[in-house]
Formats: sequence, C-alpha cells, structure tokens
Amino acid sequence: MMRKVAKTVFACAYTWSGASRWATRPDAATPLILGYHRVVENFARSAQSSIPAMLIEESMLDRQIDWLGRRYDFVSLDDIGAHLESGEPFRRPAAAITFDDGYRDVYWRAYPLLVRKGVPAAVFIVTDLVGTRRLQVYDKLYYLIESLLRRGDSASAVLAGAFRAIGMDGPDLAPSAASNGETFKLMTLLLNRFSQPTLCRLMTTLEQESPLDQNLVEELAPLDWDMVADMHSNGVTIGSHTVTHSLLTRESVGRVQVELTRSKQAIESKLKCEVKHFAYPDGRFNSAVVKAVEAAGYRFGYGICQTRDARRPLLTIPRKMLWQKACVGPLGRFSGAIMNCQTQWIFGGSRCEHDHGASAHVPRD
Repeated sequence: MMRKVAKTVFACAYTWSGASRWATRPDAATPLILGYHRVVENFARSAQSSIPAMLIEESMLDRQIDWLGRRYDFVSLDDIGAHLESGEPFRRPAAAITFDDGYRDVYWRAYPLLVRKGVPAAVFIVTDLVGTRRLQVYDKLYYLIESLLRRGDSASAVLAGAFRAIGMDGPDLAPSAASNGETFKLMTLLLNRFSQPTLCRLMTTLEQESPLDQNLVEELAPLDWDMVADMHSNGVTIGSHTVTHSLLTRESVGRVQVELTRSKQAIESKLKCEVKHFAYPDGRFNSAVVKAVEAAGYRFGYGICQTRDARRPLLTIPRKMLWQKACVGPLGRFSGAIMNCQTQWIFGGSRCEHDHGASAHVPRD
C-alpha cells in the first residue's frame, strides 16, 4: 500500500508541477503506441485463474481511451508506419491502440468500444490458434502450475516427475521456491529455460494431474477467422504474432523462420491483404530475430520496451503495455496522473527484463 501511495504522490507532483509539459518520451519522434491483451468484465474474477497482468476491464479501458483522446489523435499503425518511413512528424501528438494474442474477448468487449468511439486499432494474432479452443502456451502453463499449488501439492516434486516422464532433467527448484504461490515467477522460469515443444510435452504430462477447466478454455478462447475478417473489414489492422506464440529468442533459426513466414502467409491468404506489422511474442527479440523478421517481409515490428535496433529501427518500435492496475491509485481507481507518467515512460521505462543483444541460439533442450 505504501508503495502505491508513494507512486501516486510522485505522479501527482510530476504532473501538476508542470514538469511533464517539458518532458518528452526518450524517442519523441515515435508516436505513443499502447498494448493490451485480454479485455474482461470483472478483473478480480478473471485473475483467479488467469495471469493478472494480461487483464483489463472494459470499463478501465474506456477510461484510458477517454483520457488519451483528450490529449492525442488516435491513428492507425499504417499511419504511424508511413510517417516513420517518410520522416514527416505528426502535427499533433499521436497514439495507437494495439492488442496482442488475439483473444476472443477483444472482439466482444474492446472492438465495439473502439467502433463506438471511432478509435482505430490493431490486433496481433497467433494464427495456429485462430478458430480453435486451444490455449496459449503461457495461459495453460500458468493454470496448471496454479492448480498444483492450490491443491497443496509440491510443485517442485510434481514438475520433477513430469520432466522425468518426458525423459528430461528439470530445473533445480527448492521446495519453498515452488510452493509460495508465486505462479507467475515459476511459469517465467520455465518459459525462459525451455523451448515451446518441450513445454508442450511437459504440459501434456501435467494435465494428467490437473485436467483443464472447460469454463476456462471458453474464457480464454482465441478469435475465429470470421471475427478477424469482420474487424479487418472495419479498419482494424491485423498483424502477425507468430504461428504458435513461440518466444523467438529461445528457438532454432529454422523454427523462427517457420513462425514468421507461415503466420504472415496465413493472414494474407485469409484476408487478401499485405501483412506489414509484426509484434514479438513477450517482446523478445535480438539482432538475429530482427533480421529474420525483415527477411520474412515485415516492414514494421513492435516490442514491449524502448530498446531499438539502430540498424533496423522500424522493426523495433517501442510499445507501452498496460493492464488493469497500471494506472490506478492506492484505492484502485483510475489515476490520470499515473496514466500521464505511464505514457511518458516515467514508470518502467529505464529497464527491460529481456536481453536483446545476444544472437539467436538453440535452447538447452
């Protein structure tokens, strides 16, 4: 609570003192691009079984869009791309709204809101999941780990057994490290250590211990192609987010190429349009991945931090990711002062948890 109070006090002082008027984002020539994931009806309820930082209530998204609309002109990613390529600045501050992963709730909750307000947007889709009821890898992994912990099982012991079942040695985990309820940290550890095919084999084993809740499967369902086509026909930019949401810096060169080219081809085949925009899953890229994105024919790429590739800046365009609690004060209410700081990268703008400098490599498995 004290940390939230201090954050709010700082944001109010920064905003109301006038300091923000003189501040510019580190790359002022690049318009503000915001990213979201799921749009839900009730944050508290959805956060019981889903990754909280992926969620925002429709009402909170509405508040954030209204705040932005009083300060920025909303533009499309195509508009931003054209201005960045030409070097011509926008006459007024410009902002774009994007959604990653292609959840069905974006169609039911965000899309009508955006149409009603006349706000352009982009949706980056995981093409292999479109029209299915398969979960994103991280959603499924998070749920399985959380289920183990809620049952009181020793996650370290269960994971060790699951890895043995697929003929592998798992990561060394102290019992306390995997039993303190920190599901997200444990999920992140596994995502950072193992390739997606290995994690899929692991989850098949874990499902024998904790079968998926079918209500959760419905809640996390991806878009279908009719929904994608409807949004596209009404001006929503559809971009690629790979075939399977593979973390590209953890995969082999061949797998990276497949993820990039097949997703682009799938969208272009379905929508009969050129796919120019690509969002890196989890914002993970390095020089080799950026080169692969360029080779696959994309013109613009988007991360989730401020790191840029100096030789390919249009393929590493910064985005600020927001969620339900990104812009709230200590009482849980929307704070314009904190929103102001978020849009200027005052909070979380000086660091990135990912190493963007290493070359592509094949992971340990």
